Amino acid sequence: MKGIIIGSIAGLTVATTGAIKDTKYEKFKLNKFLRSPIIASFWGYVVNEEKEDIPLFLLYLSCISLERLTIEIYKLYRAKRGKYKPSKFKKGEWGSRKYGFSLSN
Repeated sequence: MKGIIIGSIAGLTVATTGAIKDTKYEKFKLNKFLRSPIIASFWGYVVNEEKEDIPLFLLYLSCISLERLTIEIYKLYRAKRGKYKPSKFKKGEWGSRKYGFSLSN
């Protein structure tokens, strides 16, 4: 139970900071927001079951790291299949040549 609670807190941290960061590029989407706490809770449960005496802060950081790894691999998989292109890369400063990166010619 400890792993699920810490994972949820870690996931809410990631979801909240991500929502704040992406607000000027994308609309808020509840399903994306809830994805991080769910995945981080899963990893919190797995890590806590594997090592029950793990310090809480290390469990918290592990949940954040594993959640980000899971989500970024998922997004890369979808992008490679051509089904995902973040809107923040289509417009705004992310798509400008000023930063040396552009998805369009």
